[in-house]
Amino acid sequence: MPSSLPTIRASNKAILSSLASGKVGADVPTAVFVGGTAGIGRAMAERLAAHTDGNVNIVILGRNEVAARQILDSFPIPSTKPMREFIKVDLSQDVAGLTSVTSQLPSPIDFLVLTPGYLALDARTENKEGIDKKMAVNYYGRWKFIYDLTSRGKMREGGKILSVLAAGHGANIGKETVEDLGLKKPGAYGISRVAGLTPTYTDLALKTFSSLYPNLSFTQAYPGGVRTSIFSSSTSRSIRWASPLLYLAYPFTFSPAESAEYLWGGLLSVAKEPGAHRIGSKGEDLGNKNWYGTEEEEKRLWEHTKETVGVTKV
Repeated sequence: MPSSLPTIRASNKAILSSLASGKVGADVPTAVFVGGTAGIGRAMAERLAAHTDGNVNIVILGRNEVAARQILDSFPIPSTKPMREFIKVDLSQDVAGLTSVTSQLPSPIDFLVLTPGYLALDARTENKEGIDKKMAVNYYGRWKFIYDLTSRGKMREGGKILSVLAAGHGANIGKETVEDLGLKKPGAYGISRVAGLTPTYTDLALKTFSSLYPNLSFTQAYPGGVRTSIFSSSTSRSIRWASPLLYLAYPFTFSPAESAEYLWGGLLSVAKEPGAHRIGSKGEDLGNKNWYGTEEEEKRLWEHTKETVGVTKV
């Protein structure tokens, strides 16, 4: 993979523009961004639109319609007049009900990018399904999106799915947790435990998805430090108050646009072929670095997730 940001940017431009150049109708590539109204998701949508000169169908899903409309309206519109749509969704609420959202998405989809964020220091807070909201956003809701689109054949052959979370920064599941994967038992839940387990759950789930759909690419990414609004918009007052201190780390962090280029670079090179992949903050291949989970835990997690989100097939 190219090493410098200018080289990566040029490579992304060449690859993405070739996918869109001269395409019309059903051949125009389609990208879906879940959590695309701010931060990394927004930046990845903006870079895609720029690299393809706007000749790409883009659907943004999130909570902020005003922001989404502003983003979509900022994209160049070529003579092919590709799709620009927003669908309102909140992954922390009704995970099983996401089927009503995914059914609205067009097909075939070339890129599914999942970047929703939920940063808070709150204790376990359940939605009406009994799922902790942090885990709903970081794992269960993302899983449901992937499941719905793959099981319904909405992904184009060779399509790519990216979940931006914390690849390489997971935690061991262990004997106790494998019996309580939803962390519902007294004393099982904790902020750091959730932060460590959801990347591990994602690794294992994407591995299973890749075995079921060998013509697709499934990737988890670790973006590193990115200057987004996730701290200032947190529901936890202490995190909001601390957000100005992040400027002290400015030299060691990426802008959303820089992060987006790195992640596109990894998605188009490391995850070029079908299978399960993991990439780092500069799009580098993480391989099995800090991999957690056994085959038995993978199977147990899959069945647990299906039951939790109301899936009976696969």
